[in-house]
Amino acid sequence: MSRRARPEPEFRLKRIPGRRYWHIVWSERRRSKKVSTGEEDWTEARAWMSGWLRQRNALPGPKARTVTQVLDGYLEERRLAGVLAYQRLVEATKPLKRHFGAMVPDEITPASIARYDRARGHLSPWTLRKEKQTLRAALRWGERAGWYRQAPEVPLGPMPPPRDRWLDTGERQRLIDGARAPHVRTFIILGLYTGARKGAILGLQWPAVDFDTGLLTYVDPDRPETKKRRATIPMPNVVREELLRARVLAQTTYVIEWNGKPVKDIRQAFARACQQAGLVGVTPHVMRHTCASMLAMKGRPLDEIADFLTISPATVYRIYRKFKPDYLRDAAAALDESAPCGALIREQESNSAEK
Repeated sequence: MSRRARPEPEFRLKRIPGRRYWHIVWSERRRSKKVSTGEEDWTEARAWMSGWLRQRNALPGPKARTVTQVLDGYLEERRLAGVLAYQRLVEATKPLKRHFGAMVPDEITPASIARYDRARGHLSPWTLRKEKQTLRAALRWGERAGWYRQAPEVPLGPMPPPRDRWLDTGERQRLIDGARAPHVRTFIILGLYTGARKGAILGLQWPAVDFDTGLLTYVDPDRPETKKRRATIPMPNVVREELLRARVLAQTTYVIEWNGKPVKDIRQAFARACQQAGLVGVTPHVMRHTCASMLAMKGRPLDEIADFLTISPATVYRIYRKFKPDYLRDAAAALDESAPCGALIREQESNSAEK
C-alpha cells in the first residue's frame, strides 16, 4: 500500500511577541517552525515571503543558488585567504542573510536595496554602506566563480559625510583619567598620540618598540599585508613615558595585555572609560581623527600628516585641511585687497548722514 503524500505546509506571516520583525510560521512533521523575514512592514514581509517560497520550491541547481549560499561561499574564500577582518565580515553578512538570504541574485534590484536601506535606517550611514559593500563584493565573487552570468548591481548611494567628532584638550585628559585599567590607559594614549588604528595598537609587540632610536613600528611580520598600511614613526614623549611604564608591567610580548594575555577586543573597556569620562559618541577611531586634527591645527603639512597616519594625501586633504590655522586665510585676504580703500567707512558715514 503506497504512502499518502504529505500535504503542503500552510505558511503564514505572524508577529511574534517580543520580536521586531514579521516571521513566517508553519508546521511540518508535527513541529512548529519559523523564519524571520527581517521586515517590520507587512507589505515588505509579504514580498520577502513570496521570494522565500519560490526558492523553497525550486529544484536545486547552479541557477538556484541563494544569496545565503553566495555569502557563505564568499566568506569561505575570504577565510582561506587569511583576511584580518574576517570576523567583522561574518557580522556584516548576518543582516544580509536575514533580508536577502532566501532570494536568488537575479531578484536583487534597486528597489530591494531601497527596502534594505529603510529596514536598516537606524544604523550609521558608514555601517550601512559597509554592509552593502559586503553584499556587492560577494555577488561579484559569485560571478567570478561561475555561479551565474552577471552579478546584479548594488547601489551604495552617495558617500556619507566624514565623521567630524574629535576630542579637545579637556576631553582627552578626561578620557585618559577615565581608564581604570593600565592596559586601557596605554591603548588610549597610543590612539591619541600616534593615531594608529585599533587593530594596529592591539597587535603591537615589544620588539617593534625601539627605545634607543625612539621609533615605534606598527607592523606584524606574521600577518599578510593589507590595504590598511602600518607606520614606523617617532614616539612622542607622552607615548615614550607611557610605554616605559607599561614595559615594567609586561608579562607577554604584546604591549596591550591583560591578566597575562594579549587583548583581542577592547570595545567594552574603552566604552567604560568613555562613560567614566562623560563622553558620548566616542569610538577608538575618534582618537585617530583627533590625532590628525591636532597635527593639522598645529600647522603641520598635509603630506606629513598623511605619512604619520599612513593614509592617502587625498584623504587628509579632503577631511583635515579645514583644521589648518591658515585654511582659506589667503582667500579672505584676497577679498580684502579687492575691496575699495575705505569703502566700509564711507558706507557707514553715509548711513549715519541719512539718519
